[in-house]
Amino acid sequence: MRVTATGASNFIVHGINRAGDTDFLINTIGNYSGIVLLDTYDSDQTTRLEIKSAGSWKFEILPMGELVKTAVSVCPDCNGAYTGKGDDVVMIFAKDGYTTDLLTIEAPNASRNFIVHSIDRSGDMGFLVNKIAPYSGKTILPRDTIFLIVKATGPWKATITAK
Repeated sequence: MRVTATGASNFIVHGINRAGDTDFLINTIGNYSGIVLLDTYDSDQTTRLEIKSAGSWKFEILPMGELVKTAVSVCPDCNGAYTGKGDDVVMIFAKDGYTTDLLTIEAPNASRNFIVHSIDRSGDMGFLVNKIAPYSGKTILPRDTIFLIVKATGPWKATITAK
């Protein structure tokens, strides 16, 4: 889901499914522009959005292929780098015979919370980073990671290696 919002106060968005379970999608102060993953699993099926905002906002619910325009190819000799700003979803393609290995994140000019999740081919979600920015660090990626979900305020760069 591509989201933009303007305003000087809190902008909070929750996804709610039929059972009433809540998925925390966005929590920021001020203007917002980013991409968030809605319904990570087939069973999620968001039926409502709860929006708390004093300003204007716009949501575009689109298929993944229309939201994720840049995919990162990884292999031992590839430059698996992606530069982003704010919330984003990064699609990862490991070349034949390789799998994801390490994630290096550089976010020296980011602010507030900096969170990174991974999703592998079986749909399992991993929790990789949860720090207050600025942040720089390296972590092991779960095998066969195909998506990174980044929640950030400000610019960042992700470099992904394979083995």
